[in-house]
Amino acid sequence: MATTLWTVHIEALAGAELRAAVERAHEDAGAFPHDRVFALRLLCEQVSKLDDSGEFVPTGPLGAAVSEDDIYDDDWLQTHAADYIGDVSVDLPEAADAVGAVARYAVTATSPRWLEHLHSGQSWRSAAFS
Repeated sequence: MATTLWTVHIEALAGAELRAAVERAHEDAGAFPHDRVFALRLLCEQVSKLDDSGEFVPTGPLGAAVSEDDIYDDDWLQTHAADYIGDVSVDLPEAADAVGAVARYAVTATSPRWLEHLHSGQSWRSAAFS
């Protein structure tokens, strides 16, 4: 099981825009990333679920478009992250390097469909990196 580096909480979701609080949950998380690769990895952590037969199935269009192999392929991500993530901005806290620090992320997807699997109030533990 991957180490939890971040805790993600979606504060608002409207169309292709998402606002989330991302908490630094582990000392090895490093600095808060500001890039599309990190944003896509965060969003893809929630793109599938187990069905009744124990198989992972996509929970929306992003899960159908981006495979698990893709999300761990750095070259693929560098080439394709901008296909899904239009913009990422981060409002950093004063003590951003402390465990428990919370940054506010604004992520704009290139289409609202890439966020269909998410909802306001949703939270998860994350091992995303960039």
